[in-house]
Amino acid sequence: MTLLRIDSSRKSEALEVLSAAFWEYPVMRYVLKDAGQDFPNRLEALLGFFLETRFSRGWPVMAYADNSKLVAIAGINEPEELPWPESLKQTFENLSNHIGSDAIKRLVDFEDKCAEFEPKEAHYFLGIIGVLPDYQGKGLAKLLIRDLIEESINDPRSNGVCLTTENPDNVPIYKHLGFQVINEADIEDLHTWCMYRPDH
Repeated sequence: MTLLRIDSSRKSEALEVLSAAFWEYPVMRYVLKDAGQDFPNRLEALLGFFLETRFSRGWPVMAYADNSKLVAIAGINEPEELPWPESLKQTFENLSNHIGSDAIKRLVDFEDKCAEFEPKEAHYFLGIIGVLPDYQGKGLAKLLIRDLIEESINDPRSNGVCLTTENPDNVPIYKHLGFQVINEADIEDLHTWCMYRPDH
């Protein structure tokens, strides 16, 4: 396996990984609950937006590749907040037109609620992480998270790593990596855990 930092030239490959990984994930099913038969297309649009939020601001999208095939993806926010470039605003408008105003409201409400829980000190945020189903259970997600922890420790701008999860099975896994639950909440029919691992 090879660790890579990918750019937008590999967006379609990254989307294949994330679409497979997040097919049944609670957040996607919640945001896109009214998608019906158009769910695959709307899921791809939503995940594409998540990737663009990183690509357009030069934030890391890390991947593990098996030979040249991308099999695990992590989209990361750096500690320094950056404004949306015009290209990202256009991507969001396209997303809104594609998935509809109700889905956009659910997405924004969910992200706003999660942002309230994050630590106030500067930190890295693991926005999305997914592994192809055939490669799950091999520790690739843990490797990506450990790589991010190391990046945070070596970055004087950062005090730690934050993430959220809506899968209760993930909570003990993240605890094993040094994260602790710092907040949790119900957002309609979603339950979310906000977890943080300080560098020191």
